[in-house]
Amino acid sequence: MTAFSTAFLHTGSRPVPRAAWRRRLALHLTVWKERRTLRRLSAHHLADLGLTPAQAEAEARRPIWDLPADRAFLHHSRQS
Repeated sequence: MTAFSTAFLHTGSRPVPRAAWRRRLALHLTVWKERRTLRRLSAHHLADLGLTPAQAEAEARRPIWDLPADRAFLHHSRQS
């Protein structure tokens, strides 16, 4: 393997640096864990956060790759 092939993952048409790929994976896993935690909170705790149980359930059901806009923006701004 060359240094290039070990430092980059090829996704589609362009290589992605391994460090960026790891950061993105870590972000997705963090969001997934947060959503699992949100699902477990009581209605009282959700009210403290300004959320209804329906809103919390809707957020918890989002797929792992569906990042909140503010989190996806932060991720993209760090790569630049």
